[in-house]
Amino acid sequence: MRQNELVPKYVRPSTPAPARTEAALAMLGINPLRTEIIRYLAQHPDGGTSGDIARAIGAEYRTVYGHLRQLEESGGVVTEGDMGKRKGQWVIYRLDPQAVAKAQEEYRLYTAGN
Repeated sequence: MRQNELVPKYVRPSTPAPARTEAALAMLGINPLRTEIIRYLAQHPDGGTSGDIARAIGAEYRTVYGHLRQLEESGGVVTEGDMGKRKGQWVIYRLDPQAVAKAQEEYRLYTAGN
């Protein structure tokens, strides 16, 4: 299996994941694009707009925006204020690392049979 073979064509990560990571994502059925968004936000604690993130990971901003909205609804991504912290007219999204760590641990426990 070639590196990034499993990543959809609309996603071209800025830093390709190692083959072992790609294989793990595929085995667990984890969305590679959402993984890249979370990874980007983890590396950029000040956050970014959907456009910033899309450009950095090589994806369509509308698709990134959809994932960000879902991540926000689930508590993994936060914005400030009712309409989010604005940069001009754009919302700045930041990762909630504690929420993501909790979700990862819950997933691990569940898949381990606990």
